[in-house]
Amino acid sequence: MRVDVVLCGTMFDLKVFRHRWFEISPYCLILTPPCNHNGSVAKGDYVCVVNGGLGMTTTPYASKAKCGQAMGIDWMTRKEMTQAIPPTYTEFIGKAIIDTLED
Repeated sequence: MRVDVVLCGTMFDLKVFRHRWFEISPYCLILTPPCNHNGSVAKGDYVCVVNGGLGMTTTPYASKAKCGQAMGIDWMTRKEMTQAIPPTYTEFIGKAIIDTLED
């Protein structure tokens, strides 16, 4: 996979550390905001949305409601959220591609 863009929830003021790689076609240069990893899950600044394999591995901060709010997703189960890409990422990439094609 060619990594054209790496996005993180902290770039969009989401309360989740979720780095995801994207390959974009047609290729276009996308400038991303910086990550902001100030804070921690343990202190409650961010939410941990992961699946532990045998069951949900969660922190006290990771109720379904908190996971959904942190990722901007309220229509999924918590298990589905563990695999999801926040919709903000798709919107960001889509707008960047549209802007490039309009130029």
